[in-house]
Amino acid sequence: MSLTLSPGDLMTTTATRILEYAQQQPEGAVFGANELVECGERAAVDQALVRLTLSGELTRVARGVYSLTVSTRFGRRAPDAERLVHNYARREALVVARHGAVEANRLGLSSQVPTRAVWLTSGPSTELHVGGLTIELKRAQRWLLIDPEGRAGATLRALAWLGADTSAEHFSSIRPMLSAAERQTILDARGLMPSWMARSMTTAIGHG
Repeated sequence: MSLTLSPGDLMTTTATRILEYAQQQPEGAVFGANELVECGERAAVDQALVRLTLSGELTRVARGVYSLTVSTRFGRRAPDAERLVHNYARREALVVARHGAVEANRLGLSSQVPTRAVWLTSGPSTELHVGGLTIELKRAQRWLLIDPEGRAGATLRALAWLGADTSAEHFSSIRPMLSAAERQTILDARGLMPSWMARSMTTAIGHG
């Protein structure tokens, strides 16, 4: 005897499978309907995603992209924003890097604390939503995405944000922190930089 599930039962089963899938992923993992083909028919998956988002169990990060809301003993919270950005970038095959304002602050070149969450990306500009936070992904030139997690890239992005008038001065303070390999990474990128930046880096590194 076969058992036929009602639409409501199918929805519950699909939602349960989606939650089981999401709970097996690390915090900040992102997914969409394409990753959930084993959870049910596409229409049921789409409806379950909406339902789980409305109930607060999932966070809708972008159109068609979701992440599991983190449950703690203090209640629910949005997933870690930085982890989510990196996971989104991996899913979409993008390069992402911190904005120059953030890098300048992290390197001690600026005391200004950015008030907006902005990342540079190799893809189209878009926004991600994590709880009440909006993360801007801004399309950037290729040279600004060099060494996205390393100190050489951080230096380039920080100096580019600080501007032509002060880049050489600021570089002199950070130069001792850079290894020979990191300085070479910067020199190798000169062909991609705007002329003022290339000249500044040639002078600063060449005089050391």
